[in-house]
Amino acid sequence: MEIRNVWLLVISVTAFIVIIAINIYSKKKVLFSSRKKIANTKTTKELPQYQKALKQYKVMRIALVIALFIVVLSAGVLSSRLVNVNREKSESNSRDIILCLDVSLSMIDTNQEVMAAMRDIVKGLDNDRVGISIFHTTSVTLFPLTDDYDYIDSLLVDLEHAFDSKYRATLDSDESMRLYRLITKGTDIGMDTRGGSLTPDGLASCAYSFGDMNDKERSRSIIFSTDNEVDGDPYINLMQAAKLCLDNNIHVYSINPNTLITNKENNDELKKASIYTKGEYFELDNKSTVPSIINNIEEQEKSLIEGTENIVKTDSPIIPFISLVTSFTAALFVCKKVKVWLLNQYYQYG
Repeated sequence: MEIRNVWLLVISVTAFIVIIAINIYSKKKVLFSSRKKIANTKTTKELPQYQKALKQYKVMRIALVIALFIVVLSAGVLSSRLVNVNREKSESNSRDIILCLDVSLSMIDTNQEVMAAMRDIVKGLDNDRVGISIFHTTSVTLFPLTDDYDYIDSLLVDLEHAFDSKYRATLDSDESMRLYRLITKGTDIGMDTRGGSLTPDGLASCAYSFGDMNDKERSRSIIFSTDNEVDGDPYINLMQAAKLCLDNNIHVYSINPNTLITNKENNDELKKASIYTKGEYFELDNKSTVPSIINNIEEQEKSLIEGTENIVKTDSPIIPFISLVTSFTAALFVCKKVKVWLLNQYYQYG
């Protein structure tokens, strides 16, 4: 437990001590300056009845001061806000999924449909973390793994619009330029020397987007959208990229939107690489593609993710409130006792 506004408690206790000190000082001053002393009271003070009465008075006085101090202390703690401090570590069971999207020129006419399919896939997921990476010559991570599905969907909508012909037809508006930069900024680095559509490098980069590659117990999948039409000089070949995924327990689910116009050899290579990672190969125009990918991902066991430790503070007024009520009741009881005791002394000794 901790007290949020300690200064209120300090002020309350200090004020009480000052009042008591002033009261004692002023009482002594009144007793010994404005009143006359009575002579020959020694014998009276030695009487057992006097000693008993004096003792009772001191006990009730001390009890009253203690009760009032507890009242002030409890009120101070109550106003200072006593809080419980708990450290909570959020945990969730989920899978990690990277949407790995080919944004090269050969995909420009079909990527609008690809993005729509990706939106449907994401909508079918439940509590899984999703990231998006796009590639042409170079890979660019648009955002890392997150479970913010609203943000994921908004970005996929932007990507869908970026490949819409009405936005691509002209770049004379701020929105068109923004969407154009979304898919070209960073992805065209090195195009002059290495070419483009470097599918193997794109897959390998997406594999490293998961972060800690040593954690092979994590459930990880890549949804890989490409036609595998390599037009440049990649650092590795597709099967080497697939082996990287297999070695790190990453399943690759490929979606080929251009099966009718691309080279059959490239299609077969993409299919072989996907199956090699214990994933699957799909054609975009197949109606079962989206539900099949979702089912394949859901069959994988979810892994426990430890989140960040959060400090949760909750008000705890019960203890000081009970103390306040109890001590205030005790103070009233002592006051009544003192009153009754004074009346008894008056009637007994006149």
